[in-house]
Amino acid sequence: MEDNKYASANTLRRTKAGYRECISFVDYESWNKTLAINTIKYGLNIKRYGSSGKYHYRRFYLLESSREIIQWISPHKPFEHSRLRIYQIWKIEKGQKSTNFRKKPCPKYEDLSCSVYCGSSRNSTLDLIFDSEEQMMLFLSGIHYLMEDARAAEENDQLKEMRAFQSAWNVGDKDGSGGLDFQEVKTMFCSLNIEANEEYLKELFDQVDTDNNKVIDKEEFNTLMEILMFKEEIQALFNKYSQKRGSQSVIPVENFKRFLEEEQEMGEVSLEETSELIQRFSMSPNDSVVIDQHLYISEKGFRQYIFSVEVNSLFKDERFEKCLDMTQPLTDYFIESSHNTYLEGHQITGKSNVNMYTRVLQSGCRCVELDIWDGPNGNPKITHGHTFVTNIDFRNVVEAIKETAFVSSEYPVILSLENHCSFDQQGKMAEVFEEVMGELIYVPSPELTKYPSPEELKYKILIKGKVPPDGKTDIKVGEEKVKLKVNPALQKLFALEGEKLQLTERPFKRIPSINYPKLLKLAEKHSGKTLVEYHKKNFSRIYPPASSIDSKNYNPMPAWLLGSQIVALNYQQGDLGMLLNKGLFNQNGGTGYVLKPQIMREESTSFDPKGSEIDSVLFVLEVELISANQLPKLNEEDSGVINPFVKIGLHGIQQDTKKEQSKVIENNGFNPVWNQKFEFGIRMAEIALLSFRVYNKTFLGKSKIAQYAIPIECIRNGYRVVPLYGKDLDFKRNASLLCRFKMKPYFID
Repeated sequence: MEDNKYASANTLRRTKAGYRECISFVDYESWNKTLAINTIKYGLNIKRYGSSGKYHYRRFYLLESSREIIQWISPHKPFEHSRLRIYQIWKIEKGQKSTNFRKKPCPKYEDLSCSVYCGSSRNSTLDLIFDSEEQMMLFLSGIHYLMEDARAAEENDQLKEMRAFQSAWNVGDKDGSGGLDFQEVKTMFCSLNIEANEEYLKELFDQVDTDNNKVIDKEEFNTLMEILMFKEEIQALFNKYSQKRGSQSVIPVENFKRFLEEEQEMGEVSLEETSELIQRFSMSPNDSVVIDQHLYISEKGFRQYIFSVEVNSLFKDERFEKCLDMTQPLTDYFIESSHNTYLEGHQITGKSNVNMYTRVLQSGCRCVELDIWDGPNGNPKITHGHTFVTNIDFRNVVEAIKETAFVSSEYPVILSLENHCSFDQQGKMAEVFEEVMGELIYVPSPELTKYPSPEELKYKILIKGKVPPDGKTDIKVGEEKVKLKVNPALQKLFALEGEKLQLTERPFKRIPSINYPKLLKLAEKHSGKTLVEYHKKNFSRIYPPASSIDSKNYNPMPAWLLGSQIVALNYQQGDLGMLLNKGLFNQNGGTGYVLKPQIMREESTSFDPKGSEIDSVLFVLEVELISANQLPKLNEEDSGVINPFVKIGLHGIQQDTKKEQSKVIENNGFNPVWNQKFEFGIRMAEIALLSFRVYNKTFLGKSKIAQYAIPIECIRNGYRVVPLYGKDLDFKRNASLLCRFKMKPYFID
């Protein structure tokens, strides 16, 4: 068995939603950890800056019942709406660059200001003004240490369960009385997505209320949660390997080893490795048991192992880490790419936001788009031209890109320019690029005849711009198109030069941009095989059709199957297109680069995306959808309990594509059980993805509440947990599906 075969890679990076080094300007090591955290624990008076341009002192303190919530008291907001959740922070920025500060700056406090970006909204900030530099650094150092502790807790399955219990307790004990009466338990059940009739709930309440005082304390509450966490669907599996020892059933280390080898198909596992795994799920003597010098795992420990996203995820560890060859030419890779990166939403009426570049790059994207127009005072701006979309400053965007380009990946970033600027402002663009990015900009040598590899281009920025044959580009002025020369100062920075598509081998550096419908028409006209051959040595960038004004995405799979490297999507959406994109690029260490299948790269091979040359099924993937754990609601404030069902889809070549759907489970989002089996025949696993989309069945139809996607080649056999993203692709802690996977060769009887 290879090292740590059972220990899955860090979930937080797996989901690309974890804690990052997002406070780069703070020298937190200069501050004692205990002092910094205690300062927040006991509270600090800090000015909170509002959208009105006014500030008010608020006391910020660490909520006693949770080390993950910073609370403040606001006279105009409910208690639960005046808090900052540590795990929702994705960026902290010094100065006055947030929307609130930019609208109504407060220059005299510039050096004592900072903005905490948090939550799923790109524009959600907590804007603060401190009394001194020391106060600011102490507070932010405390935030850093709390984030470190939260990260450690995320990797510890026992602490995660305790935190889930604590979160449920906080929902019930809103008055802070230290106990829950029957009505508060009913409220807590609803928040957990559990529908229970009054009689059963009263029976459960009385069962744990051991002192019969009509209120359950923290210890009694934990007993209640243990009852709720019981997983009947894995009881038969536990019983198969367990033995009776005294008053309890346990699995001996030898039997657990057999379980890992037989059910989880993990190859040969040593007793030493099995013992280490058992001890990982042992926080108390009740979780792992030593009897007569023999080690056993309890029913609770076994349950925690099965539902551990950290240890028992369906994602193969070796595929999740950086594992692919990164020394091939750039054209041999799929590159994670964004369209109209600056937009928060709608293509016509949406807002532009500098922070979209930060979020997209931090998520692993390696190609972003800059739509550049003439701005005021000779300074270019970024916006969606001839629409109601707001403007942002070009320099601010370039600075944000430099700051976050290599936070999540060391591999090259491509800037795709939509240049609508006058000759002079193109010169200003070049000046800003050179001043801000300097030596990060990669300019290829004239002697080069093929693209360098991602490995050779580490920490480099490649600028892509359109250069027509006559050296002039079309620019729309009013209702007319005029020809304007490309400024040589800008053109000399181009590593990739845009041109119209020509299906012949093109000179080095050339790259056409093609809208998605046109790509599909080209495949029909010239055959998909022709486009695959073209893309073996030549680049293309695919972008959404102009009709997609609501920013909905197309299905990227056909473009990938045709060999296109840069398939640009709207990152502000959480639709199927973005889900598949996230699924594909979650592998290979989240580098933003995935090596294309060999059949799509080598000159000696031939590939038809329609799969006409691949007649027979090679593998069968069996998926048994067993159950779910703590599914989210569509909205946290929703008072109802959901009716979940799951759509499972295989996405790949035409013959492999298939959809299945589970039955609906009424009134249970906490622990619904399906126990349904599905089969998928697979001809080309190298470029196939499996998706899970969880819906709530309603009177009016359905609402998507959670989702996940994974490359077929990354799936582990056995009983595995499927982590879940929300409808906006934000990671949902504690929410998961439990499935059994079995990939096996296909044999015809």
